[in-house]
Amino acid sequence: MKRWLSLLIGVLYGLHLSSATWATTVTEKTPLHMGVYAFQDKAALQDHYTALAQALSAQMPHHQLIIHVLDNEGILEAIDRHQLDVLFTNPVIYQRLRKTYALISPIATVRMRYDQQAISSLGGVIFQRATQPPITHLSQLVDKRIAIPSTSNAGAYVLPLYELYKQGVDHDDLTWLTVHSNDEVVKQVLNGNADVGFVRTGILEQWINSQMIKAQDIYLIHSSNLPAYPLMLSTELVPEWPVYALSHVSEAAIKSLTVALFSLSRDWPSAQALGIDSFSPPADYHALEHMLATLKLPPFDNLPELSWSDLWQVYRWELLFAIFLFSVIFSLLVGLLYLYHRLARSAQQLKQAALIFDASVEGIVITDAQRRIIDVNKAFETISGYRKKDVLGLDPRFLKSGKQPDSFYAEMWEQLNSKGFWRGEVLNRRKNGALYPELLTIYAISDDHNLVQNYVAIFSDITQQKAQQAKLERLLHYDVLTGLPNRSLLNDRVKQALINAKEQQHYVAIVFIDLDGFKAVNDTYGHNAGDSLLTELGNRFLTVMRSQCTIARIGGDEFIAVMTNLSSRESAYPILDQLLAVCNQPFLINGEAVNISASIGVDFYTPSDYDQEISEVNLIQQADKAMYIAKQQGKNQIWFFDQNHHSIDQGVNLNGA
Repeated sequence: MKRWLSLLIGVLYGLHLSSATWATTVTEKTPLHMGVYAFQDKAALQDHYTALAQALSAQMPHHQLIIHVLDNEGILEAIDRHQLDVLFTNPVIYQRLRKTYALISPIATVRMRYDQQAISSLGGVIFQRATQPPITHLSQLVDKRIAIPSTSNAGAYVLPLYELYKQGVDHDDLTWLTVHSNDEVVKQVLNGNADVGFVRTGILEQWINSQMIKAQDIYLIHSSNLPAYPLMLSTELVPEWPVYALSHVSEAAIKSLTVALFSLSRDWPSAQALGIDSFSPPADYHALEHMLATLKLPPFDNLPELSWSDLWQVYRWELLFAIFLFSVIFSLLVGLLYLYHRLARSAQQLKQAALIFDASVEGIVITDAQRRIIDVNKAFETISGYRKKDVLGLDPRFLKSGKQPDSFYAEMWEQLNSKGFWRGEVLNRRKNGALYPELLTIYAISDDHNLVQNYVAIFSDITQQKAQQAKLERLLHYDVLTGLPNRSLLNDRVKQALINAKEQQHYVAIVFIDLDGFKAVNDTYGHNAGDSLLTELGNRFLTVMRSQCTIARIGGDEFIAVMTNLSSRESAYPILDQLLAVCNQPFLINGEAVNISASIGVDFYTPSDYDQEISEVNLIQQADKAMYIAKQQGKNQIWFFDQNHHSIDQGVNLNGA
């Protein structure tokens, strides 16, 4: 019922608004308010992020990004006042907010830049003045005065606290000095007001690079030296800051912002001022969530358990009042039950009373026989954004999204009129214009003469279920690291490519690529560097491949390309040479140029194969065999499986096939 109500009202509402708002929506950008956590001086951050917002807004045709630099309390207050759409905070604040407010998953994770190196992780730094007796063990912090920005910081509080926890140091045994910013922590330690300071990684380097202190002025406690991490570090690492949106933000706005973030260049002056290298797909913050739960920090702090005796001593009068209130409610329920039986002769009243329960978590709409709304519950107001007084007397069609064809609603009403019941999924529009999917059930309530008296619609918002389903489908078909298709999606595309080739009399090339020397990169520079190399190489492959072709990562350092719509075997050679060439181009790791190469094997699906039983598995296996020969023959070259799929043809190099 909710669905048809929604559809009918959406049509009328859409016609009414289209003429009034078209001119402004075409010419004006919609503001998108982003809250940024103030981990340093607010004024400086506001200037830098405002410049960055202007650069990002230039990449968004329909939205204008507006920056608000706020502390933790300011962020909470702004959310409660519905003044923010998007947040860019440290991961601790993200973990806390997502437990309290309706947030979607992160849309991006920032990558910072230090000394020409992109850094996607942050950590904590524990330090003291170099002139003080050095602290050699974290247990010595028990009798020290420790300066922190706030308990909402990841690197400057949670990560150091987790290191203390692992060393058996209790949080309650420590003396804290909260000073509201990382820079103020450094000041308090240097002037002697604090014995020890906790700051996030990169802060001390900023002070040293600005010549406000010298490296020898400080002593690093519990130093953790990671070869691939260039900053001073005392703790484990967690992913850098996420960008995430509140649930009311439209999908179009999120997509527009995501594209703008991913298009950010480290060469932008605004990005350089903030030390931002780029934005990448959202990282996994599970490790930080585990730390917060282990430390029992918000949002995982639990109330102490009380015994029944303790509860009675503390809440005696409240419990007595609850018992009294329960008795009153029970009496009312008995009275309502009696009234229910008194009204048993009226089917309309019985059915309406059974369905209207304002405490339901599902939205409920009741109309008369002419489809005019006569009542809604609180869940309807929460989900749709409309108040009850605003919708009474309206046709529920004003909720319609306009994204579903008239035939959909015609079939719905045909079933509702014939069976008195309809259930399905529909796409509706909230008051703020955001679209959302809902699971809708509609009942036609008839009297004793089978004349419809009312329609009752019951619905629930299934946005989160749909998002989770989409996320799972993404994980099933795409490589998590590079974002390229995985083996499962590759097999489907190869099957379709063979079908299309047979219909259109085209060639298909299956290209198996295995990297030479990749293990040495992992062993020398670490797995993070290896992952970065694979991601960059995947992007290089995409620039080479045509739009109708596919490049997939099937695991480790192995890639498979599917080249379609080829007029001949020879038409694939230029692209094959380019694939080999981009593998030979140097990769920058920790400021050092690193070279690898690739061994490539190729098998073709040609018109002579159309009548043979050749599957995508056969073609991939034969390309794999050709790649193996290329590797045996000295690597950094291309070998072909012959046209009859029986043996290996002579290979080619960068000079041509």
